[in-house]
This record gives sequence, structure tokens and C-alpha cells, in this order.
Amino acid sequence: MRIRPAHAWDAGAIAALVHSCGSVLVVDPAAAAPFWAAMAAPAHAANMATSRFRYGVAEADGELVGFVSIRDGSHLFHLFVASPHQGRGIGRALWHHALQELSAARGGGTITVNASLNAVGFYRALGFRQEGEPARVNGVAFVPMLWLPPPGP
Repeated sequence: MRIRPAHAWDAGAIAALVHSCGSVLVVDPAAAAPFWAAMAAPAHAANMATSRFRYGVAEADGELVGFVSIRDGSHLFHLFVASPHQGRGIGRALWHHALQELSAARGGGTITVNASLNAVGFYRALGFRQEGEPARVNGVAFVPMLWLPPPGP
């Protein structure tokens, strides 16, 4: 597996990966149209074209198996791993990639994430803590979480 910066041509594969995870993300399909629009290939390509976002993709045997995106240098916007590839350390590797990107860009600090309900345990294992009540927006339920960098020496 390798992690590399994402390019606009990855947007279709990224959108397909998110779509494949839809059944565990969307809790109210009738309200999810804005979510799906934000997860479509053109939205990812537009995000990648701005300085607000940094994307990385994980590839295995030439296939995109995961991706991470960071917004505004302090928000873990997305971290997805294809279902058949979960439990192999890819999510953790993408997280470490994101941390390196964030440290290089701004020297550390807190990081937020809106964790889907099925990913709360994963984020807790990475050191995130819950920072608010579970919420629902655009058909998706999530828990706001916060990561603090470890104390320095």
C-alpha cells in the first residue's frame, strides 16, 4: 500500500468509495441529497482545486482503497477506507499521513472531526474525544470530536 497526494483525476474513485459506504453513513435517505451532492466527484475535484483542502489517497495493487482530506488545516474532513480493506491499518496510516501534512503546514494544534456513528471507536483509538452531542445534518448522523496533540517533552 502507498499513500500519495490526490489529484483531480482521483475524484471519481473517491466519490465511488464514499458511495460504497453510504449504507453506514446515511441515516435519513430522504434528507441526504445535499450530502450526496457534496460527495460527488465534481465536489471533490473542486475541493482539491482550492487551498482550503489537502487530500491524500491510499492505493493497493493500483486500486484506490482509502482517502483522507483536511479542511482549513485543522478539520479532518474525510477519512474513508473501502470496506474490503478495513482492519488492515489503512485508516491509521491515512491518519498519520494527515498528521504529517498538518504538522508541516501549521506546526500542530487541535484537530476536529465529525465522526460517523460507526467510526467513533476508531477515532477514540486515535486519541480523539467527544466534544458535543451527536447530531444529524443532511441525513447523516455524527459525533463532534477533538484531538489534542500529545504534550511536548
